[in-house]
Amino acid sequence: MDPIPPVNAKGGRTIPADGWRTIYSLVVTEDMCNPLGNLHGGAAATLVDTVTSASMGLLATDKMWGHPMLTGVSLALDMAYYNAIAGPR
Repeated sequence: MDPIPPVNAKGGRTIPADGWRTIYSLVVTEDMCNPLGNLHGGAAATLVDTVTSASMGLLATDKMWGHPMLTGVSLALDMAYYNAIAGPR
């Protein structure tokens, strides 16, 4: 993960122009797969939604996405699937 940016004068965080990155890793298990043995699209979307919310929680301050909702909610999630992710073999 990139260092968390400091809190700015408005109580939020100023993200650098080149972005802020976190890296997540997981093992695709059988219960995440479709009948073809690939990662199910719904499981992939759930994972993306969850880890992006977790990253936003890391950036939360008392004035921006603070308690009781650290991240807000997803209003739209657009996924493009270019290739299958193989499950356990």
